[in-house]
Amino acid sequence: MIIYFDENMPPHLAKGFRTIQNVENLKRKGKVFEIELLKDKFGYGVKDIEWIAQLKNNNSFIITRDIHLDKRKDEIAAYHEAGIGLFFIRGASKKANLSVWDMLLILSKQWEEIIKIVSTRKTPFSFQVTYSGKPKQMR
Repeated sequence: MIIYFDENMPPHLAKGFRTIQNVENLKRKGKVFEIELLKDKFGYGVKDIEWIAQLKNNNSFIITRDIHLDKRKDEIAAYHEAGIGLFFIRGASKKANLSVWDMLLILSKQWEEIIKIVSTRKTPFSFQVTYSGKPKQMR
């Protein structure tokens, strides 16, 4: 299973989670979780609709701050067809400008829940992930 960090997420945050998850994978029996950057696979600036189509049926999950991805009808249809799981990182409000430290706190607090969702939920799905509470299913 591959969890991709969108290009709107700090690359060094993704690399840190990759390092940690690689060690955690050694302890796990069964499922292994790879952490990748979308821009490393598809290049910087690629349209969402293009990378969504290329990840079709690839057991892929995306961590993003793109508040519009779950609002555009063509992209919603594309991620449903592709069978992708989405995790939207949010602050206290939709307009909150999250620092890398805020994102680190949210993801580190919710990482086990994200892994549990990835392991047990059938795609497609989308969840809002905040610091407080558990990830909330959106669609």
